[in-house]
Amino acid sequence: MEPLQLRLQPVPGSASKARDSVLAWSQYLDPGSLADLRTVVSELVALSVKYGGSGPIDLRLELDQAEVKGSILDSTAHAVATAAERASFALRIIEGMVDEWSTDPERRAVWFRMSTAA
Repeated sequence: MEPLQLRLQPVPGSASKARDSVLAWSQYLDPGSLADLRTVVSELVALSVKYGGSGPIDLRLELDQAEVKGSILDSTAHAVATAAERASFALRIIEGMVDEWSTDPERRAVWFRMSTAA
């Protein structure tokens, strides 16, 4: 299956656009996994819009068997770190929905991995 890739501008509607783009996988994911993935993507893109600078935001999702791997790249390496410093509620939501996530400052990215129902 081809990865889902989207380039977004750091504007308020980008989180919604990213969330809606995940609907393209509705035939591959169960409704619960799809809803969780949409939430995670929306929250991470919203953090990039809020804290990630003025450059574009690149979203990439890969579906491999019963797992989604995703990355969100923005123009700085500080979006999630800034959110963490401010005790972001969004990060608590994300932590509860994914199996693993972290930042990659060299790539200016946040990545995550989450299981999906078979």
